[in-house]
Amino acid sequence: MNLQRPVPLTRTRLPVFQLVIAFLGGIVFNGIARGQEDNSSPKIDPFQGYGIKLSDLPTWVTRGTPNDFAIEMRKGSGGLTDKVDRVHLFQFLYQPNFARMVMAKLLSKSPKIRLLEFGLGCAPGGGMIRGTPGGSALGWKHLFDQVPGLEFELHIFEYDKDCAQKWEKANPNIAKMVHIGDASSEEDLKRAYVDAGDTMFDVIIDDASNINWHQIKTLDEMLPRLATNGFYVVEDIVSSCTDWRANMGTHRGDKVGGGPDCMTTDQGEDTILAHLMEYQRTLVGKRHKYSGRGFDLHGVTKIEMHFASALLSKEVESV
Repeated sequence: MNLQRPVPLTRTRLPVFQLVIAFLGGIVFNGIARGQEDNSSPKIDPFQGYGIKLSDLPTWVTRGTPNDFAIEMRKGSGGLTDKVDRVHLFQFLYQPNFARMVMAKLLSKSPKIRLLEFGLGCAPGGGMIRGTPGGSALGWKHLFDQVPGLEFELHIFEYDKDCAQKWEKANPNIAKMVHIGDASSEEDLKRAYVDAGDTMFDVIIDDASNINWHQIKTLDEMLPRLATNGFYVVEDIVSSCTDWRANMGTHRGDKVGGGPDCMTTDQGEDTILAHLMEYQRTLVGKRHKYSGRGFDLHGVTKIEMHFASALLSKEVESV
């Protein structure tokens, strides 16, 4: 039997070694070449043909951080909002979601954002911050007026009629409409929606009484009135875990009703956190025939929980 001699190892390794070196060298040199090409060729602007440039947009929209958003909110509000202070830190919820929405709106056929906020910041003696209401309204107006090509329409819903009307008179052209009513009243909510044009909102923010059952009622009534690709924010969900007398604008009202387990109010009912968790469970279980309490998600595709706020989004998911 004739046996072939094994090929020496050096004769098999050498070509492989050379191939690896050649391959790595190709990556390096091709990378350098591509880098040189990128530096010499113009950058593609996603807004080319839309009448604006990416460089025209504010930093908090394009390449910014929640801190950039917070700086602009403080500036626009004149320091009259606590949304972006060290206690609430809502900028971590708002900045990425608003930035994504602004970019999408500018690339759409209808570059407009309609925002409804519950709560003007009225309080006995004037306002919650330095005795002056309306800080967040001024902040929203400032933030979105920075965006060229975007139409911004702000609506405010406030319980304290005298405070709201006084603020509206002193601050013309900030809000398109200031609606007066009780955010826990189905009738008042429906009337405000019709008065606002009977058109869905892109953003709804609940920063009103913080009473748990008020937060639940407003959410359930207004979620169907949120547009596709819009989002709904419940601020101050810490009302689930603690208790204080609610600010009704005209007076200090009932306690918000939070309890030590964060899930049950002092009246034995669900807190806003428990209610949100049921929305989350319905969202997670919808593909697994979970019916639960029969919650209707009304198109919600995503829920974000932050330590003091929550967001329900109808952003259309694409693969």
